Amino acid sequence: MVSDVQEVDVMMRNYKGNKVWADFDSIIFVECKNWFKDRRPGASILRDFKGKLDNKDLKTGIFVAPNGIAEGSRHDDKVYGADGQIDKFLQDGTKIVVLEDEDIWAIINCTDVTEQINKKFMELYKL
Repeated sequence: MVSDVQEVDVMMRNYKGNKVWADFDSIIFVECKNWFKDRRPGASILRDFKGKLDNKDLKTGIFVAPNGIAEGSRHDDKVYGADGQIDKFLQDGTKIVVLEDEDIWAIINCTDVTEQINKKFMELYKL
């Protein structure tokens, strides 16, 4: 028997309507992938997370990967692999903020998580 139930690591209610939080949905899904150092989540894992967002009509999410995501190749002004998926999702209107180890430590050591999330959110639009 196949189950239609999808697991979400963390689901948060977003009551903030200011700063970067205004760009997030009222519900925020967080996917956590704490894999060994030699492994990084690839494009298929990011597509799975986007599928979870799509199933609930959400357009924003946070993807925690302390070791980062698998780097894609770049040629012909296109990005492939996990990085390419993030770019493609953004073109489709879905924003997935990726938090790596340094971001997690910055959040732990700060008094307001908004600043770090805003920094990562703005990186989605880097050229």
